[in-house]
Amino acid sequence: MKRRTILAASLLAAPAVRAQDRAIRLIIPFAPGGAADNTARTIARHLPPLLSVPVVAENRPGGNGMIGVDAVAKAAPDGTTIVLSALGALVVNPHIMRTPYDPLTDLAPVTLAVRNPLVLVANAAQPARTMAAMLALARAKPGELAVGSSGTGSTNHLAIELLNLMANVRLTHVPYRGEGPAMTDLVGGQIAMVMTTIVAARGHIEGGRAIVLATAASAPTPILPGVPTIAETVPGYASDAWLGVLAPARTPQPVLARLNAAIGEVLRQPEVAAQLRQQGSDPAPGTAEDFAAYLRAEYEKYGRLVRQVDLKPE
Repeated sequence: MKRRTILAASLLAAPAVRAQDRAIRLIIPFAPGGAADNTARTIARHLPPLLSVPVVAENRPGGNGMIGVDAVAKAAPDGTTIVLSALGALVVNPHIMRTPYDPLTDLAPVTLAVRNPLVLVANAAQPARTMAAMLALARAKPGELAVGSSGTGSTNHLAIELLNLMANVRLTHVPYRGEGPAMTDLVGGQIAMVMTTIVAARGHIEGGRAIVLATAASAPTPILPGVPTIAETVPGYASDAWLGVLAPARTPQPVLARLNAAIGEVLRQPEVAAQLRQQGSDPAPGTAEDFAAYLRAEYEKYGRLVRQVDLKPE
């Protein structure tokens, strides 16, 4: 009986092993350019020697990441089609619209890949130079301080709403069609602050046109040494932007383990880590189990936030 069980298990695993001899498609659910595209292509370049198969990065943009994620959710569960997704398509969109997939049941977490720390930046000409000073100003002038984001429902926007709730302030959200236009209005003095990525703000910070008040991440980032977190002023605050790798649900565990180990090894390579940090991303590989737990926690967290602010799709 034991021998028959082992034989049956080996036969069930055989198709997955053979599938892993084929090229792997790494789906990027966004257009070329940006943190997701850069991270995915960096991973794809370094994976083939570790997996002994070609790895092709493929852009499938649309629906704030949902089109690419859905393509992977419906792909064969053999490890040859995986996705590098931002949190929006996984833990935000399902709470504000009907998605064609359930992120918790239709996908198998492989690994968290990187964190993309958000920063709260202000016009360098305004008087508040610290997070505490800016919050004091916001409380003195409720509703008068405008904060830009890359759009309604974006991670940046939700970070602003979370700050309003946890700091008991009323900052006025101003949505833009991307981080670039928001930063342009910030340095032009049209808005007081922008919640944005380090990459979008770096040039203006280095040019002295904007200052960083704090990072929204749960922990200090080596990308911005010495910059405090919002949590140091607002205890418990954390709004981490991140990218993670997922496969279709029912992908065999040995295949997931192989992908996890290889992607983790790539992200831990010193030259890869340095390249990603230069682009504004902190490598953050870990176990599939840790990523699954984190994904569920983020899903619940953003579900509560969406309900609290009554966020609707545009």
